[in-house]
Amino acid sequence: MRDRLAAAARARTAHGKIPPIVSIQYLRAVAALAVVAFHALEATPTRFPVGAAGVDVFFVISGFIMWTLTESAEAAPASFLWRRFIRVTPPYWVATLLVAAIALLRPHFLWMPPVTWDRLAKSLLFIPHLDAWGQPHPVVTQGWTLNYEMFFYAVFGAVLFAPRRLQLPLLSGAFLGLIAAGLAARPDGAAAATYTSLLLAEFLAGAWLGRLWLTGRLRSGVGGALLVAAGLATFALEQWLGVGEEPLRALFWGLPALMVVTGALCLEGAGYVKLWRVPKALGDGSYSIYLFHVIIVALGYRLLDGAPTAVRLVGTLAAAAVAGVALFHLVEKPLTAGLRRLAGRRAIARPASVAALRTEA
Repeated sequence: MRDRLAAAARARTAHGKIPPIVSIQYLRAVAALAVVAFHALEATPTRFPVGAAGVDVFFVISGFIMWTLTESAEAAPASFLWRRFIRVTPPYWVATLLVAAIALLRPHFLWMPPVTWDRLAKSLLFIPHLDAWGQPHPVVTQGWTLNYEMFFYAVFGAVLFAPRRLQLPLLSGAFLGLIAAGLAARPDGAAAATYTSLLLAEFLAGAWLGRLWLTGRLRSGVGGALLVAAGLATFALEQWLGVGEEPLRALFWGLPALMVVTGALCLEGAGYVKLWRVPKALGDGSYSIYLFHVIIVALGYRLLDGAPTAVRLVGTLAAAAVAGVALFHLVEKPLTAGLRRLAGRRAIARPASVAALRTEA
């Protein structure tokens, strides 16, 4: 039975479809909630800095999903870029406009710098920039990660014009060249720093993981368990030591994130990962959890003011999870489906894994 499940997880069907990868969904849920916990505890004595590493897990997952996704007919550059646009942009624009409206009506509610027209436009267009506090944050603070995502999609879409055998080498060369340029020049501008960041290596590592997955090399139960345990232990040690984001975030947080994702895929390839509805639902809603959680965190600080930190944390996590899943079904999913209908159904249907993963982010 295990061999059959492992073979199914590795193999594409005759129609180019890939079986659902539920471990990725579970990791997306954990990563999103870790970021929520990071922000919920940020202004408390019990800080959780390593929770921000959920972003690094997302970056590795994004590279993995994009590579496995483009094994299908969606590898056509125009189709790929359009689907990424309608998947990522509408919910982000809703979140950005909502946060901007809150900032206008209640300037101190979200503890953020003023929202100017220039900053709002750059945020909506995914242009990296510095806010009034000198931070590379768009209107939705955590939206800085989407500036990386969109740049990754643009470069990935460009390499799709090449033959498949050359795509991963070209992507590797492009990102390694940009990283080398960044390490050499150390640019100060927000855009230049983003487009030459060492964090690009996390997307690239995820893409190579996708290649290993599709060739059936990730299917060790023991190896997977050891990798997950080692990655989590590294995160725990870094939390204990107080390791922060800079200057080598891709090393301190990116490597254990890669270990956890690789280990989870090995476990799934070996047939040890089962489908459970609740974590799967949280994975589906992880993008909305991530996008809208700063509003939930701000509400939690006010509604649970004076409560023990543990109560505030659990309440905020629960509220963010419920709100995220609800927004996925009420906002994110209908927006994406509506744009697909508007564009027509000329493109070939997506792989089964993409429908299951509801990726991004």
